[in-house]
Amino acid sequence: IFTIEIILRLMAYGTMFCVRIGRLWAALDVFLLCLAYVDLSFTIFDSDSGFTTTSAKPNAGKVIKVVRMIRIMRVVRMVRFLGQLRVMFQMVLSSLVSLFWLIVLLLLVLYVFAVVLTKGVTDYTSTATLPSTDENGIVFQEYYGSLFKTMYTLFRSMTGGVDWGQVATPLLSISAIYFSMVILFICFTVFSVLNIIT
Repeated sequence: IFTIEIILRLMAYGTMFCVRIGRLWAALDVFLLCLAYVDLSFTIFDSDSGFTTTSAKPNAGKVIKVVRMIRIMRVVRMVRFLGQLRVMFQMVLSSLVSLFWLIVLLLLVLYVFAVVLTKGVTDYTSTATLPSTDENGIVFQEYYGSLFKTMYTLFRSMTGGVDWGQVATPLLSISAIYFSMVILFICFTVFSVLNIIT
């Protein structure tokens, strides 16, 4: 079917097939058609020679699998026929740069708040003598035991993975400043940074 389509388009456009506006799509179509014929030739070669892709020719088997996986690219060529989907696809692609810088900003904010909170909690737990069954000590170890744990806790509280009150309330036993920092973090990320996305 794809071969017939390419032949008909070559007959209709002639030499303009490769120079008109949709030449990138045309190149993708020709490339996918060539891959289909390579896949077909590998399949015919395997059936004629008796090789299986798992035993006698492992390298040829990997090549065949990769070529067969590339056939999924045929779905991409359908995007051009669906106008609304193409517009949405182009909008997503054009917003990737902004999304990248938003992620950088979020990571920077997460890192700064996590450093301050981890430092405060580790200073408190190293000087205070907390019993091993102390509820706050367990919470501190679970949520603020390392820089990564603190960043993960802040991320979860920002995205709703854990209730931010559950994360912030134990910090009142250390200082109201750390409690306020968590609330400031939630307000800043939820009301400003995440609203940029929506």
